[in-house]
This record gives sequence, structure tokens and C-alpha cells, in this order.
Amino acid sequence: MVGLFGEYKERLTAVWARDKFGLTDEQYNSDFATIKDLSRIWEDSLFGGRYDQHNTVLLDDSRDKAQLQPWNAVRPSTFGIQDIGGTDNELRRLMTYLKELQQEEDVKAYITQNPFQSRDCGTIPPIHK
Repeated sequence: MVGLFGEYKERLTAVWARDKFGLTDEQYNSDFATIKDLSRIWEDSLFGGRYDQHNTVLLDDSRDKAQLQPWNAVRPSTFGIQDIGGTDNELRRLMTYLKELQQEEDVKAYITQNPFQSRDCGTIPPIHK
């Protein structure tokens, strides 16, 4: 996934992959359903307290993985090899949406009020518990 960033890869603060989720070896090496808990990032000293619910966006096509902080999740449709070179505009819509988010002081509030319009499902409201 990191390879997709090309020359911008150096601008990434960190890559938060499966190895950071606190999984056991058995869970890590299996098809274990993970939940992405953004509080682990917000509390990590690597980030020096710079990130919180107001400036963090989780991009994932799975509603389940974002269930702990649904108000920070942007869920685009699944994109696969079959979509390359097609007429799908999901990535363009996502880029436009992310540019809008970039201007916001509080991404949580913006995502809650203006959820991303997914190709497959239209507006996908966050899960509220």
C-alpha cells in the first residue's frame, strides 16, 4: 500500500499497519478481523500528541474496521484490479472529498455532517453507538 504514495511516501509520518494493532501472533498470521482503534495513534508518543479525533481520517472500505471511531472514517468502495482503466470515478470523488476535508478544522464534525458518497452505497452514515 505504501508504494502507492510514490514520491510522497517520504511525507508520511508513519505507516500504521497490522503489526501495530496489538494482535497476538496467531491473530496476526490468520484471517483475523481487525478493528482499527485510532486512539492507539492518538496516544502513541511517536506522534507527540499532534493528532486527535478532530484531525485524523481513517480510509477503509470496511465499516466494521472503523467501528470504534466511525465519525473519523471515510469508506470508499472496494477498488480492485478489475477497476483499473475502467470508467469508475470513485478515486476522483475520494480525492475531491479529501481536499474538502483538508480545509476543515474539525474533520470529525465534517464527516458526521457530510459523509462521503460511496460508489456502491451512496451516503454511508457512520455507526453511532
